[in-house]
Amino acid sequence: QPVERDFAFLMNDTVMAIDIINAVKKAEKDILEEVNIFDIYQDQKLKAEGKKSVAFKVKLQPKQNTLTLEEINKISDNIIFSVKTNTGGELRGERVA
Repeated sequence: QPVERDFAFLMNDTVMAIDIINAVKKAEKDILEEVNIFDIYQDQKLKAEGKKSVAFKVKLQPKQNTLTLEEINKISDNIIFSVKTNTGGELRGERVA
């Protein structure tokens, strides 16, 4: 059964969408089915700081068994770490199930 998770990061406005997608793919290429950026937000304050907020949805498709909550959390942590490491972004708020 597929699992979807949403993430939102604050990052430099020079980071390109493909960089975010590639960072997610590096983290979980074996079970990653989709990465979709669904929101990019930049108000005047963020613009002045050279930042933007980027939200994306990840769809995971396990090859055999249904993922446990522990496995989903570990995969989410791997995605967060990869996006931080590869784009310099910082996670905003909490993960949304």
